[in-house]
Amino acid sequence: MILTKNEYDLLLFLTNNRNQVVSRQAIAEHLSGETSENPDSFDFVYSHVKI
Repeated sequence: MILTKNEYDLLLFLTNNRNQVVSRQAIAEHLSGETSENPDSFDFVYSHVKI
């Protein structure tokens, strides 16, 4: 399986924060590289994390 850069970055982020609850805000900031108080949508986060 080949991962995209965002998928790989997300995998590393989640493994580095294992045993912790990581908010969608924290994931969004990590993936986008920006700190924003209220993003318009978390759709890009949901596209990487499937439940």
